[in-house]
Amino acid sequence: MEQLARKKIWNLYIPMLWEPLKMSTIMVITGVLKIFDTVYILTPTGGTSNCTIVPALLMYNEAYRYGHYGTGSAIATVIFVLSAAVSIFSFETYESERIHRILGGIDHENKKHSAGYYIGFLIFIIVALINIYPMVFSIFCSFKGNLEIFSSFTALPKKLRIENYLTAWNVGNIGRYFL
Repeated sequence: MEQLARKKIWNLYIPMLWEPLKMSTIMVITGVLKIFDTVYILTPTGGTSNCTIVPALLMYNEAYRYGHYGTGSAIATVIFVLSAAVSIFSFETYESERIHRILGGIDHENKKHSAGYYIGFLIFIIVALINIYPMVFSIFCSFKGNLEIFSSFTALPKKLRIENYLTAWNVGNIGRYFL
């Protein structure tokens, strides 16, 4: 009887729950990287011995509390890269047929994309561009010093300053969150 229950769990329940489990895992991992509001409300300075500082709170403190805007932008860039890596990895795990079905599918007889596919793809591109612009701006700022950030608001950095990333790694002790 116990053997039958075990087979039922592994052959019936786990396959049925696989997609929600996979999506929940992805959402939790990316959410942990970006959590800010709850921690800031409870302990805006990081609590006793800075034990409640998470990467997003560290980014906020470096940029707005201490005025190190380049270092704050460097931390934001690291958070973005890690979140994007988790999202891309999860996106690759989905079956390609399922993605095509969501975007409108392919007519397999004529090998042509449907109109829904192109509309969905266009909407995806527009939303991606709107969401990517602030991140590109943040990446540019992560290579600038404080004076350069405020003097040339939208321009590329004159000199790439890797020091912001080194400061974020060393002074902010950001390595403990990712290692």
